[in-house]
Amino acid sequence: MKIETLKQIKTHLEKLNKKYNFVFSWIGLKKSDYTVFPIVISKEHEDYLKKLKLRWDDSPYGNAPVGMSIKTGEPKYSNNTLEDKKFELVYELLKEKNFLSMISIPLFNNNGQVFGAFVAYKDEINFFTQEKIEEIKKDIQEIGKDLANIFKEDMQIEERLNEYLNMLYDMITYINKGTASDVNPEYIAIDILNDLDKLLDADGSELIVYNKSDNKLELIAASDLFLENFEKHSFNIDVYGGLSPFVKHYMEKEDAANIDYEKDPYASKWFIDKGLKFINYTSINAHVYDKNTSSMLILVRKKEHWLSEIELNILKLINQALFSVFVIGKYLKDIGSLRLHIEEITTKDPLTGFYNKEMFDLFLKNEINKTISRNMPNTFSCILIDIDNFRYVNEAYGYQAGDMIIQKLADIIKTKTRNFDILARTGGDEFGIIMPDTKIQSAKLIMEDINETLKYQPISIGDIEVYINVSAGISTCLGKDEKNQDQLVCSKEEVKMFAEEALREAKRSGKSNVVIANPKNKNQSLTLSKYDLINKAINENLIEPAFQPIYDLKANTISGFEALCRIKIGNNIIYPDAFIEDAEELGLINKIDLTMIEKACARVSKLNNKDLHLFVNISAKAFKDEHFFEKIVDISKTYKMQNRLYVEITEREHLSNLENFQKVEEFLKYYGVRFVIDDFGSGYSSFLYLKFMRTEILKIDGAFVKNIVANNTDKAIVNGIDTIAKELGTKTLAEFIEDEDALKELKNIGIDYGQGYYLGRPTFDLESML
Repeated sequence: MKIETLKQIKTHLEKLNKKYNFVFSWIGLKKSDYTVFPIVISKEHEDYLKKLKLRWDDSPYGNAPVGMSIKTGEPKYSNNTLEDKKFELVYELLKEKNFLSMISIPLFNNNGQVFGAFVAYKDEINFFTQEKIEEIKKDIQEIGKDLANIFKEDMQIEERLNEYLNMLYDMITYINKGTASDVNPEYIAIDILNDLDKLLDADGSELIVYNKSDNKLELIAASDLFLENFEKHSFNIDVYGGLSPFVKHYMEKEDAANIDYEKDPYASKWFIDKGLKFINYTSINAHVYDKNTSSMLILVRKKEHWLSEIELNILKLINQALFSVFVIGKYLKDIGSLRLHIEEITTKDPLTGFYNKEMFDLFLKNEINKTISRNMPNTFSCILIDIDNFRYVNEAYGYQAGDMIIQKLADIIKTKTRNFDILARTGGDEFGIIMPDTKIQSAKLIMEDINETLKYQPISIGDIEVYINVSAGISTCLGKDEKNQDQLVCSKEEVKMFAEEALREAKRSGKSNVVIANPKNKNQSLTLSKYDLINKAINENLIEPAFQPIYDLKANTISGFEALCRIKIGNNIIYPDAFIEDAEELGLINKIDLTMIEKACARVSKLNNKDLHLFVNISAKAFKDEHFFEKIVDISKTYKMQNRLYVEITEREHLSNLENFQKVEEFLKYYGVRFVIDDFGSGYSSFLYLKFMRTEILKIDGAFVKNIVANNTDKAIVNGIDTIAKELGTKTLAEFIEDEDALKELKNIGIDYGQGYYLGRPTFDLESML
C-alpha cells in the first residue's frame, strides 16, 4: 500500500492500534536539535505527550526507550513500565493511563538512516515478545519509507527557517541589552516576511498586530511581494473601514491553517480580483497590559499550496517570536531611557538614591587598586555605618516610618560629605562611605559630626520626633608586603573585614561610637572568626530555614513556601546578609545550601498537604561542584519531594557557561527538580536566560513590584515580563508585595503567584501558616 498524505498515515496508525490492541501510538521525527517531534498521533491520550520531554541526546531524557531506539537503530521496549526504573518520573502518569508496556521502533529512510520512531503502548504486561516485535516491524516498514519521502523536503525547510527563529531570539536579546534601540519592529518584520516569501514560495506575506480591546491597529507589516501583487494591506481605513472580514474572523480562532480563499465566505472581492486564491495563516492572542491583543501572520498565494503540519508549526513560532519583538519594542521603545532606568535600579538603592552593596564593593576595589598603584597608605577611608537599635524603631513605628528614617539619615550623610565621595546603602540599616584622598582621622571627625547632628536634630515622622544614633567603623589600606616593606598590599575583603570589626567594636563600646580599625592583628583577622562562625553553624546544626508563604493569586490559597536561611544561636538570629557573601568567599556556601535544602525538605514533607511546593535558593558556586546537584536529587528522593522542589538561581548571578547550565537544568528536571529564575529583570541578560532555560516560573525582581502602584515604568516592566512569560508558557511570581494596592495591581496584570510581608512574613513555625 502506498501512503501519500498524513491523513492516510494516521488512518494506518489507527489500523495498527486495532490490529494489536494498542491503547495509544504515535510517530516522532528526529530533529537536528536532538529533540523528537510527534508528527502523527492516534486519537486518544495526546495529553500524555505534552507532559514528556522527548530527546535523543545523551541526557537522561535521551536515554529513555524512544531516544535509545533512534540512537541505536534497534527496537527498545519495556514489558512492565511500572517496575522499570527508566519510567520512575512518569510512574503516576503511566499508572493513570494504564500504559503497562511500551515499544519504540526506529524508522529508516531509503538510505538506511534513522529519521524517527514509531511508539506504541499496551494495557497489559509482557506483550512484546521477539516474534511480536518482528511482526510489528514488518507492518511499519512501508509507513517508515513513505514518511521519509514526505518529510524529506519539510525537514530541509525546517532547518532553514530555524536560522530565522534564532535571528529573532537574538534580536530580542539585542533589544533587551539596548544595542538595537533604534530598530523598528516593523522593519524587522518586513525583512523576515521577505525571506519567508522566498523560502515558502509565497506571493506575499503580512503581519498584523491588533488591539481588540480598543479596536486599534498596533502594527502592520507587509512583504515587498504582498504590496507588489495586491497593492493594499488587509487593514485599510479607506477601503474597509477597519479590519477586513477575513482577518477579523480568523484572528479570533488562534489557530494555524490552510484556507481556500476563493471559497471562503469572508473573502474580500478586492483581493479575489487581484488574483488571491489561497492563504496559509496563523493567529495568536495575548494580553499586553490589560489589552486583548492578536497577532496574525498570513501567507497569500495565487495558486493552491497546502503547508504541512511542520510548516504551519514553524509559521506559528515565527508569529510568536515577531509578536515578542513587537511587545518589547512597544513598551521599551525609548530603550536609551530604559537602559538608564535599568542601570539606576541595578546600581542604586531605590529608597535613598545611594549606590547599592554590589557597586560599593566595586568602587572599593577600584579605590584600593588606585592606592596600590600610588604605593601610598592611608590615602582613602572606608566607613561602615549601622543605625543603633533600628529593629526596635521598626517594631515601634512600623516599616514605613523606618524607611522615612533611613531617607532622612541619607540626607544628613549627603550634606556632611563631598560630591565625589561614594555613598552606598549596603544593607537594611547599614551604609558605606568611600572617601578618596581622606585620612582615617579626618573621616572619624566627619562621622562624629554626623552623630552630633543626630543628637540634637530629631527626625520627624508626622507628629512624632524620633532620635536615632549610629555606630561606625573605619579602615583603610595599610598593609605592607612581608618581603618588601616598601610595597603596599591589601584587598577589598581585608579592608571591609577590618571596618566590620571596628564597627562591632563601636557597638560593643556602648553604640553611638566611631572606631578606627586596628590592623595589628592581621594574622588573626576577621576571616578566621567568620570561618569559625559559619563552620560552627554547619557542624552544630545551627542553620535553620524560615518559611515565607507563596500564594496562588488566582485561587487566593497558599501554593508553597520559600525557605530562607537563618543561623540561630540561642535566642539570637543571624540573617543571610551578614554571612552569605563571606560563606561564598570562604568556600562554605555549598555546605550551607545543602543543609538548608535538606532541613526545608524534611519540614515540608511532614505536612499533610502533599501538593505544596518548596522554593530554595542556591549560589552560582554550586555549578563548580560536579556532585552538588546529585546531592539535591538524593535529598529530593529521600523526602519524596519530586515535582515539588524548585531551585532559585538569581538572574544577577553571572553564569559563565550557559550551555553547561542547560545540561544541569535538564538533569534536575528529569528527577523532578525545577529551576526558577529569581530577581528576573534586574540585569541586562534577562531574555538571554530564557533562550537557554526552560524555567516554569519567573520570579520578578521586587524592585519593580515594590512601587508598582505609584510608578508607571515599574508597572510597564512587570506587565511586559508577564506578557512574554505567558507567550513562553511560563508562570510569573511577584515578590515584595507589601500592601493591598500592590496586590490588586498584580492580580489585574495577571501575575500567577505572589509573596511578601502583606501576604505573610517569614517564620520558623511552618505549621502555623496552614
